[in-house]
Amino acid sequence: MHSKKVSDVENEFNKVESFLQLNQENELVISHIKEMDSDIQVVEEDLESIFRQLIKTRVALLNIINN
Repeated sequence: MHSKKVSDVENEFNKVESFLQLNQENELVISHIKEMDSDIQVVEEDLESIFRQLIKTRVALLNIINN
């Protein structure tokens, strides 16, 4: 009977330990995702700037051709 209780406690301890480890891994993944989101926002802003500059260049070239 005593060994059964010890075994149950060890089993519960292992479950808790596994849960905590999984939680830490999830937090790490979430941290990486947040970093990636931030990097993606920077890239989007840079692409928007490039796109605006391309439009300005196109307009300038069309103005040169039409004059």
